[in-house]
Amino acid sequence: MTDKVPDWQRIHELMLAAGFTEAGRGRGHVRLGWLGSAEGRGNLVLCTDPTAPEYDNTLDSLLDELAATRDRGRKAGDILARLRTEGVIT
Repeated sequence: MTDKVPDWQRIHELMLAAGFTEAGRGRGHVRLGWLGSAEGRGNLVLCTDPTAPEYDNTLDSLLDELAATRDRGRKAGDILARLRTEGVIT
């Protein structure tokens, strides 16, 4: 991470605008649900206390999960395209 502390409120705002849902709040964190997840269900954790020792680690975990999901989506798109191109599926 950089020396600049990322603004959890801006991250939260942008994720909600993108369609993620707020699944709950706890002491020092917000749980977010994936797009289309059931109300109150969420496994993405965003720490809300930049002074907490776990802030950077929690944020890194959130960003890693988003990146991994993006990569899985790309791979799924690649194989679907290949299956169509080779006539395996229509």
